[in-house]
Amino acid sequence: MFAGSGSAVPRLGVGESPTLASPYAVNIGYQQVESDPAPSRITIHVPEAYGFTPDADAASPGTVIGSNLIQLTPPVGEYPATGPLTMEDPTTFAGDGLACTGRTIEDAVWAAHMGSPSGVIAVPIFVDGRNVTVCPDATKLNGTMTLFGLELGLVGDAVRHSLVTGPKERGRFVWSATVARAGASTIEVRSVVVLPQRAMFTAKVIGGRVRITGRVTANGRGVGGVRIQADAVKRRARGFEAAFYSRTRADGRFTIIHRIGRGTFYVRLQAYRDDVTTSSCAGHSLAQGGCVSTTENGFGLEGTPATVRIHS
Repeated sequence: MFAGSGSAVPRLGVGESPTLASPYAVNIGYQQVESDPAPSRITIHVPEAYGFTPDADAASPGTVIGSNLIQLTPPVGEYPATGPLTMEDPTTFAGDGLACTGRTIEDAVWAAHMGSPSGVIAVPIFVDGRNVTVCPDATKLNGTMTLFGLELGLVGDAVRHSLVTGPKERGRFVWSATVARAGASTIEVRSVVVLPQRAMFTAKVIGGRVRITGRVTANGRGVGGVRIQADAVKRRARGFEAAFYSRTRADGRFTIIHRIGRGTFYVRLQAYRDDVTTSSCAGHSLAQGGCVSTTENGFGLEGTPATVRIHS
């Protein structure tokens, strides 16, 4: 589930599988700081390249179709609040829909759920075309929404309810959200996803040191500035414990050299994109206040192969 960046600028975040045509759930989330104007309407647009079935393949009302994460200021109940995302009967929230979107008919209505001292609060979410809209009512929620995250879809061995599926073609995809705010202009926030993503590496011992080389790519091109974490352990089953670090160069390549003891080691690697780009905010925006931020989805990739066995 998306957990936000902690930045002082409102942001949209997207997390998903690094492969093409992935059936797994996509995580999306909006976050702002306490001092920002309260959001009265958040509309997230699903890019055209993604498969989108807002009715979760005709799921019946009450069916769990994902999960949600909500954070309020001041906090209410569990902090932040997590709960199931459910399919709803549109008539249940007809009045809320009219007040939120100005429509009486929606393609689908979902509900996020959060606990509170007075019981579970259902937050309606309205889907029209590829637009997913929530209107957080601070009075009903007893607080201002500063984090709103959705896991869109529920896929497992025993159950499958797909809402969003990954693109089938490689490329650069831009998610966007417009945010109406009390007493302030409407803004736009964006998140860039580049697919497919891949991290590759090899490792060997030279003169008592392990030398790890590899490359991180997105859409077949090297990606610079990616944070690399690697470790060398004597037991394959041991959990990942980052021991040494590097960053990729402009062409996506990296080299790590680290002193190592005698014996047999298993080398593992993960790659994380922790920088933020703002260049994609340039150009036209439908929001009165313009585009204020763009994030680039994090990698969180395990290197290929998963481990390398070396002797020293």
